[in-house]
Amino acid sequence: MDEQPKVSVIIPVYNTEAYLREAVESVMQQTLHEIEIIIVNDGSTDGCSSIIDELSSKDKRIHSFVQENQGQSIARNNGMLHAEGAYCYFMDSDDILRKDALEECYQTCEAETLDFVYFDADIINECQSTSFSMDYHHDGIEEKVYDGSDILNYLIDTCQLKIPPYLFFIRKQYLLNNDLHFFPGIIHEDELFTMLLYLGATRVKYIGKEFFLRRIREASTMTKRISRRNVEGYFTVFRELKCFAAGKSPLVQNIIIRYIKLTLNAFLRNAHEMTMIDKLRTCGHCLNEGVVKYISLKVFIRFLLP
Repeated sequence: MDEQPKVSVIIPVYNTEAYLREAVESVMQQTLHEIEIIIVNDGSTDGCSSIIDELSSKDKRIHSFVQENQGQSIARNNGMLHAEGAYCYFMDSDDILRKDALEECYQTCEAETLDFVYFDADIINECQSTSFSMDYHHDGIEEKVYDGSDILNYLIDTCQLKIPPYLFFIRKQYLLNNDLHFFPGIIHEDELFTMLLYLGATRVKYIGKEFFLRRIREASTMTKRISRRNVEGYFTVFRELKCFAAGKSPLVQNIIIRYIKLTLNAFLRNAHEMTMIDKLRTCGHCLNEGVVKYISLKVFIRFLLP
């Protein structure tokens, strides 16, 4: 009988054949051996399938599934349905995980009965045509146990909220108890997931180590030009969070308002190159969702200028 996995690593895959082997092997080589690697092939049309088959034949801990192309959210959700580990980790198929990451996260969560831990990441920038950069480090945070809402409050106040799921190592029972999953059919679904992850937690800890290498590459979601899909994704997140806030404590409601304000202004600052038609549509969204009051005048003027 196979040993019960301690961690389920869930990897959605879509057309990343150039990076997939290195990503999966970085999980296979973890110092924590008692893991399962759940790979969900989201209808890839390149050589990912043959790579997955080859790696699966070498390591019985790999369980692969295939679905029609439905997007990363559904791939992750389907992966969670098969997870048998006590913890879940969401890996991307073009990045790299340091060898001791899962073991240290597991030991920390077990020793202190945590809902989740979060950590830092480094960047591998492969974009020759852009100076795109992202800081995945945290400053001024003690390595002690926090309430989720309290530390989220601090992260928003200090503009240090990091959204990507690959920065979190999460107890599976916590996900189940809070019915946490990824909203399907949109981009920026990680924003909603991570906010709800923090807001439901009572025992959270930061590990100040760079456990993850994030690859920034051409044609990835992170580097594509802003489009209507970005607008629709963000406003879906705002709408869902406002629904979640209804009936919650003043602290939670205030956190969500400040998150929307921070995120909306950051998005508009980066969206000034949109066409005027899309800018007007975005203004309509702001009016319909009642978030105009959160936009700074300086940001709004810059957004509307050609």
